[in-house]
Amino acid sequence: MDQRVKILTLQSQLCEHIGRSHWAISVRIFGKGDFFRRLLNGADCRTSTADRAMQWFADNWPDDLAWPKDISRPAKSKRAA
Repeated sequence: MDQRVKILTLQSQLCEHIGRSHWAISVRIFGKGDFFRRLLNGADCRTSTADRAMQWFADNWPDDLAWPKDISRPAKSKRAA
């Protein structure tokens, strides 16, 4: 599974769990809402942007939602811990 698919999987599961759109999650992570729309349309992103998204998910993932088993979870950042 490539990084793009991992990010979209996390986004999809979180959106479903909290009842928010991918736009809302994108705004929380990047301050703009079109990140996931572009990925869904086949665009790619820089490694640093993908890392930022993965770290945000790791730091903000709800305790009552299981992290997908097939995606490695980054350790929480010091500011989130």
